[in-house]
Amino acid sequence: LRTAASAAVAADVLARPDSTVLAIIGGGVQGHSHLTAFADLRPWSSVRIASRSGGSAFALAARHPAAIATGFEEAVRGADVICLTTDADHAVIEPEWVKPGAHIGSVGNRAELHEGFTRGTVFVEWAAAAGTPPPAGAVELLHVPAERVVELGTVLSSGHPGRTSADEITVYKSTGHAIEDAAAARWYATGAGAAAGHDPEAAYRLWGKVRDLAEGHDDDSVGVALSA
Repeated sequence: LRTAASAAVAADVLARPDSTVLAIIGGGVQGHSHLTAFADLRPWSSVRIASRSGGSAFALAARHPAAIATGFEEAVRGADVICLTTDADHAVIEPEWVKPGAHIGSVGNRAELHEGFTRGTVFVEWAAAAGTPPPAGAVELLHVPAERVVELGTVLSSGHPGRTSADEITVYKSTGHAIEDAAAARWYATGAGAAAGHDPEAAYRLWGKVRDLAEGHDDDSVGVALSA
């Protein structure tokens, strides 16, 4: 859930406010978590689900009244926000499918993000993700110069503008960070996670916790998360 919550924070600050079409690529655990975390992020008029498993796509689509299961390209073309949630070891979408002004979030731990999406600014949880090999870093970011990698916390704290134009394709690549694990652990340790499977607001409480911690990120952030 913390991975989807972080991706939702990124989409909230980087996606266009007028976004109405959501695409989720991947019908596994992360696909389900993303649908939960993103459900009320924008007033979605259409939610498109694509997966290598047709059954998984239909099962995920059944959870949202505006969702349909479709093909990869069909899901992406015209989408405002695109969530990549696969374990693929190759690119799962092509740059030419993505419209100007879209936001892309990638949480896969292999190589699902096409290199064409990393030629501009890439937003991350922590800057070292771009120079650190997996599993701590992301293979898609190993070639990205440090000056083009921006921590999401910098955007949240107004140190970076985030999206710079209506037509910019914004890209967020998740690699995870101990601060998020600490926030999630504390959330569960206090008993707040007990009703997560039955409470539609659970994802947003974790989302808010991760966002608060990202805004105050420093060397002692993990300790702060555990003691907050």
